[in-house]
Amino acid sequence: MLKRRKDGYTVSKRKDGTWWARVVIGYGPEGAKRKAFYGRTREEVVTRAQEYRLKRDKGGFIPAGPAMTVNEWLTHWLDSFIKPSKEPKTYKMHEWVKRVHLVPAIGHIPLPKLTAARVRDLLKNKEESGLSTDSVRNIRGTLRTALNRAWKEGLIEQNVAAKTDPPKAKASDPVHLNQDKAKLFIE
Repeated sequence: MLKRRKDGYTVSKRKDGTWWARVVIGYGPEGAKRKAFYGRTREEVVTRAQEYRLKRDKGGFIPAGPAMTVNEWLTHWLDSFIKPSKEPKTYKMHEWVKRVHLVPAIGHIPLPKLTAARVRDLLKNKEESGLSTDSVRNIRGTLRTALNRAWKEGLIEQNVAAKTDPPKAKASDPVHLNQDKAKLFIE
């Protein structure tokens, strides 16, 4: 039986005399995702597995296989992480932001291909369409929280929403009351 090394990879000899090593690259909805390395000697596959593991730990890899889209990840994130652990009101707010603002704009994009520029464009378009600064901040916050979990799960290299700046609150003109309005206000 194979034993997983504490280094995070498994090594074994195949029937044909070659060696293979498997490294866990992250976890998706179906469980662990692994990458396999093959070679003629044990040392060769161990070296390649260690190099890959170091690259993975530094954030310099993209998981192999078909990537989830932003829509698929947001749905999984809401059902697996938000619904069981947060208040129903929080779940409803995140689900509304996902359904109304995020999925129509960026839901089709594969998760690893989402860029900070794309997120900035989304936020800029929402601001220009007349949404309040608080609403745009909520959109960014929902996306940033969801992508942070995807990063922790090893599905993306970095949280691109965290690289964007939240919109600045617009300065409003102060309202000055004249003496008549001030008297009415006090009464």
